[in-house]
Amino acid sequence: MSVDGRPDQALGAIRDALRERRDRIGPYVKARHVAEDLDVPVQYVTPRLSALVDMGDLTVWSDATPRTYRITLDERGGTDADEAATGGDRR
Repeated sequence: MSVDGRPDQALGAIRDALRERRDRIGPYVKARHVAEDLDVPVQYVTPRLSALVDMGDLTVWSDATPRTYRITLDERGGTDADEAATGGDRR
């Protein structure tokens, strides 16, 4: 899975990886898991996961080190849920 290119493409690749992990393993994830799935450094993934928290696609489940996130993609309030409700129009 490629995470190169524009920031929205990188977030899209991370969202896809999060969905796959959620379906395969469950709703909880650490940055290192996503980094391993995408074959990129964890330093690349961590700030993007923070952005997804701000967008409502993840919630911080445990603030211990390393942080654990709960995958909330496609649930009410997440970015993808907003896009689905508006047909992709984010005005």
